[in-house]
Parts: sequence; structure tokens; C-alpha cells
Amino acid sequence: MCTRCGRPFVSPTGPDHLCKTCIESPPPFQVARSIFLFDHTIRDLLHRLKYSGDTYAAKALVWLARQELKGLGPYLWPFEGLILPVPMFKDRLRKRGFNQALVLASGIFDRKDVSPWLLVKTRSTPSQTGLSLQERRRNVKGAFTAHVDGIKGKDILIFDDVFTTGATVTAAAMAVKRAGAKKVLVLTLARTPEP
Repeated sequence: MCTRCGRPFVSPTGPDHLCKTCIESPPPFQVARSIFLFDHTIRDLLHRLKYSGDTYAAKALVWLARQELKGLGPYLWPFEGLILPVPMFKDRLRKRGFNQALVLASGIFDRKDVSPWLLVKTRSTPSQTGLSLQERRRNVKGAFTAHVDGIKGKDILIFDDVFTTGATVTAAAMAVKRAGAKKVLVLTLARTPEP
């Protein structure tokens, strides 16, 4: 597994090295990890939350995630800093009625550490579903801004629901780094399997 982005890969010299992508183009975060693999059960629960507003699915995901957090290691647990759920643009938020990343982060972590107002999505972007890595990067490039007053000099954990290519959390992490964060970590509920 890549020690930075968490991407699984096999190395003839053993586990835990940087992957080629992180060596050639280091991401703006120190480490990214996911609590679960985006498998049938997690995918179904997350889709029920996102697309049907199923609060029981949200409670199940929160309960499962809290059971697994301690296994993520010293980089991410316990975390002493601010937790920023990846925001939605206002039009999509208005249509859905809630931000699933905020709902999950508020349940998984202590609410006083979750700061949804410090990271803002400044423009609407098409869904990332079905886009290539390059298209995803272009789609979210410059789509986030962060408030310097609340972030400068602090440790930040960016939380999102699913890590597919990392384009969204990378764009969010860039905004947080520009705002002067001391350390930026990424945690997602789930990670899609490598193709």
C-alpha cells in the first residue's frame, strides 16, 4: 500500500512504499486513508443515504465506521484538529437537502471538531461519475476555497464519502494548503477498488 495515498499495489521489495503517482506528483496531503472498501454492502448503504435520504442507512454507516476507526493507525486516529467535510455547491445541496459527507462526519466524529463552514465549493461541477482521472481533475480544479482565519496553522482532516481517483479530495486539500494549514490528512468512508 502507498504510504501517502493508500493506493494498494504490490512491490517486490515489500509493503508500504510510495506509489509511482505520489512520487511523480506528490499530493497536497500527508496521508489518505479509507475506512472501508466500496463493496456491495457499503455501496448500497451509501446510495440509500445519498439518493433516498435514508437516515437508517446513515446510522448504520456511522456505527460501522466508528467500530473500524481505531484500526487506521496513528496518522488518523485519534485525530487532534479540525475536520472539514467536502462541501457541495449550493444548488446541489438545495436539491438533495443535505451533504452526505457532513452527515457522516458529524456522526463519526465529535461534532465540535467538524467545521463545515471553513471549506466552500465555489462553483457547480458535473458529477464525477464516469469521468477519467484527467477529466475528474479538470472538473474540480479550483472548485474549492478555504477560510484562512479558521485554518491557518492548524491540522486539518478532509472527510469525504468515497475516494475513487482522489481528484476531489486533492482539489479540496489544495485549497486548505493555500489557506495555511499546518498538516492536511484525508479520510474517506470508502475507497473504490483499483481497476
